Formats: sequence, structure tokens, C-alpha cells
Amino acid sequence: MATKTPVRDPAWAPMLATLGAPPGHADGWAVEWKFDGQRATVHIRDGAVTVFTRNGADVSRTFPELAGVAAAIGDRQAVLDGEIVAVDQTGRPSFTRLQRRWPQQRRPGPELLRDVPVRLLAFDLLALDNRDITRHEYGQRRDLLDALMVVDKSPVLTISAARGDRRLEPSGESGLVTRVAAGVCRCRFVG
Repeated sequence: MATKTPVRDPAWAPMLATLGAPPGHADGWAVEWKFDGQRATVHIRDGAVTVFTRNGADVSRTFPELAGVAAAIGDRQAVLDGEIVAVDQTGRPSFTRLQRRWPQQRRPGPELLRDVPVRLLAFDLLALDNRDITRHEYGQRRDLLDALMVVDKSPVLTISAARGDRRLEPSGESGLVTRVAAGVCRCRFVG
């Protein structure tokens, strides 16, 4: 089987979290865990996957296993926003482990790929079938993401759980991210 060559799209600079007071109630908010990893946008076109940092650097060579994300969407085109995480022996994200995959522009050897596997925790959908959907409300984008992804088809993809209807139980993660469910994404292009 021939390897697909990624297409160089302009990289999306994702909207970054800012520190603030938590909402007093869950009505109208999506709440999810903040994971310690590397923020990335993942472009999937014609079965090829290109991975960009939040600053627009192409790190597809650094995380070649993320090419497997394409299997989760079939023949669709998409730009995902998410977090690249390396998990420890207990299955929890570990930023310290992820740092072993740096410097960013190198291709990791088989031993490093085996010892420090990564996954993409997708939490937003920025484009679908070559259409920018960042002006859609987050709740709509999230519904499209959930409907698009067949997670069982990709061993390197997880969809981050966004909840607005109940409290998240403490799990030792580094914090919570809250989003206005009716909010739009204010991304820009870099690279």
C-alpha cells in the first residue's frame, strides 16, 4: 500500500484557553478535563494527515502514528483541534513522557515509538469537507465531531468528553476547560 503524501494547508492557530473563574452552573457550558500535552490541529485530506503545533510548525514526522487518525473519518476531509498526549503505565497523560518525543522536527525511531506512544485527544472540529465551520456554535461543532468520528477504527484517537449536564469527578488532571456551548471559535491561520 502506498503512503499518502500530506497536503500543506495553512495551519490553524487554535483559540487558546485563558484563566478565569469557573461558571457557577453548567447551563450553557461545555466542561472537560485539561490534559497535559501538546496542542495541535490535525488536517485530514484524501486519507493523508498533517499535524501542526499551535504556532504552525508541521510535526507530522515527530508523531507519525497520528496518521492513523484518518481511519476514524473514512473518506471525509476535516481539521481537528486537540491535544497530543503520551500516556504513562496507568494510562494517564504525562507531559514528562511527551517531552521524550522532542525535538519536534526529528523522526522517532522504533524504540521511541514503542516506549512513548502518543494519542490525539480531539475536542473540536474546525473544518469539515473543506468548509470552515469555526463560526458554528461550539455545541454544533462538537455534535458534528461526535458524529464524524468512528473512534474504534483508530487506535490513536480519543474524543475528549465534554459535559454540560453534570459535575466531573476529580481525577488528578491539571484542571478544567469550560467553553460557552453557543460560542464560536476565533482561530487564525499561521504558517
